[in-house]
Amino acid sequence: MTKHTPSEKQRFRIRSTVERSNSHLKDWLIPPKIMVRGTEKVSHCLMTGVLCLAAIKILQYCILPGIQKTA
Repeated sequence: MTKHTPSEKQRFRIRSTVERSNSHLKDWLIPPKIMVRGTEKVSHCLMTGVLCLAAIKILQYCILPGIQKTA
């Protein structure tokens, strides 16, 4: 078993948070197939998913902290 330094623990915590966010985006907020052409339309679809995830997290942690956390 390896011992982690405090900086490694912090990086692991940040990394796992980012990976959970990416997983939630991929599984729930972005369609499996994006059926549009052009970088502007695709980035709009992706950024809409990111905005929705941010709104969900704001609701969960700030406005309604009693609701069940799913991600």
